[in-house]
Amino acid sequence: MKQKDYLTIIVAVIFSVIVSSLIASASFGFKAKPQSVPVVPAISAKWPQVNTQYFNKNALDPTQLITIGQGSNNLQFNNQH
Repeated sequence: MKQKDYLTIIVAVIFSVIVSSLIASASFGFKAKPQSVPVVPAISAKWPQVNTQYFNKNALDPTQLITIGQGSNNLQFNNQH
């Protein structure tokens, strides 16, 4: 390539950057727009009372540990270490 070719490429790049920035600013606009963000309320440690219509205090608690038989083996599938 000749030096004249480099100059032509540089001028074309500068021209295309200027034209594309003008088109982008006209299309999208670069104005500062204030943004609003919703505020999340703080999480409290208090839980509301449950409705007794749906929850029975005398019902079985599925989170209780259930032991079947007298076994005290804590290892899964009888793994011996």
